[in-house]
Amino acid sequence: MSKARDRNSGSELEPDPLLTKQEIAELYGTTDRFVEKLIASGELPAYKLGGKLVRIRRSDALALLRPIPTVRDAL
Repeated sequence: MSKARDRNSGSELEPDPLLTKQEIAELYGTTDRFVEKLIASGELPAYKLGGKLVRIRRSDALALLRPIPTVRDAL
């Protein structure tokens, strides 16, 4: 697999893979249906390829993950 090159700096960038709903569900430890709800609500951007193929950028899926604030964080 080839790596994309940044046109401005010439440095190599890691590719941002497109994943299936099932792969995102595994990443989150949830069901496909939960991922479909995130897509339908607009929280998780997704892209349609052809008729029924749906793909999600890995970086978009990871961007939804955020830590839960704790009492310690408030101090």
